[in-house]
This record gives sequence, structure tokens and C-alpha cells, in this order.
Amino acid sequence: MLMTFSANASECESIPTLILIHEWIGELPKQAELKIYKGDSKFFDKTKSTIEKNNIRFYQPKPEYLPTLEIDFSELKSTRLPINSDFILVIDNKDEYRFSEIEPPIKRLGCPISGKVNDCSFQRNSPVMAAKFKCGKQIMKK
Repeated sequence: MLMTFSANASECESIPTLILIHEWIGELPKQAELKIYKGDSKFFDKTKSTIEKNNIRFYQPKPEYLPTLEIDFSELKSTRLPINSDFILVIDNKDEYRFSEIEPPIKRLGCPISGKVNDCSFQRNSPVMAAKFKCGKQIMKK
């Protein structure tokens, strides 16, 4: 699985504006929520963090590619994703959803997914965050 962040800020503690989940297998979700934790795993940002269906869409550049799920979090102006924060992306009120591995053969997996932002760099004046994702006992890195 590969997840990409686009952030809207001039610093690495930023507002996540877009989350892309590449090679998504499944239906278009009705809602998505970003739960952010820091340090002692207490909820970091208690403001509204749920995105409804009108801000979730599929993007498929070529018919031979699996679609990318695009979740637009830009309206959540107060949601911050600081370095060393833990986060859980909740799809349709579940901590669990299906995704595919990047390398062939494509294999369907279903598991809770959580991640940790562990790096930040700037590309074209925008912060780009690298994250490590945990799926069951497997660890995947972006």
C-alpha cells in the first residue's frame, strides 16, 4: 500500500489537505476520518476531522491502472499532522479496510491500519511527509 500526503503549510507541522491511497480495491467510501495522536496516544486534535463523500473520489489516470482513492481534507483547517504524530485513517466508521500491496501479484488484505509520520522534507516549497504504516504484523514504508 502506498499513501501520499499533500500538505498546505509552510512548515512541517501542517494541515493535511489531500490523502491519496494508491491501487485502491473496493467501493468509494461514504466518509473518512483522520484521528491524530501524539506521544502518550491521547487524541491530539479534538476538532471535527470527518470528511463526507463529496470530498472523496476515485482518480484513475489510465484504464489499465487500479484507481487511486483521493480524500480531500482541505476543509479541516484546524487539523494538524505534526512530526512524530500517530494517526489512524478511519474509513466508513471502521478502523479496517481493504487495500492492495504495491508489488504484483495483487493481494487483498484487510486489517486495521495505523501510521506514524517520521520524516518531513520540502519539495517545490511544500512539505512532503514520509510515513510508516503498520498492517497487522507487516510494516510498510512510503
